[in-house]
Amino acid sequence: ATTGKWADGYVLAAYASSATAVVYTKGVNTHMTGLTVGKQWVSTSTAGKTQSTMPATSGHTAQEVGFALTTTSMLFVPGIPIARA
Repeated sequence: ATTGKWADGYVLAAYASSATAVVYTKGVNTHMTGLTVGKQWVSTSTAGKTQSTMPATSGHTAQEVGFALTTTSMLFVPGIPIARA
């Protein structure tokens, strides 16, 4: 994630920035694709995206966000955000 912004929850659909969104702060996100079962996932600099390796980009925040239960579902378990220098 971009520095100063971290994952407090997840949404199940895309929303315009001016729209009211339903944000889930715990539970299983069943709207994922391409996950590797059992692997831990982290946030990326692209809103709403995850990756399986910790980002090392300077000026970004690295944060674990969950574990893949299936190839299309992730248990949301937000970690402590770490600002990359």
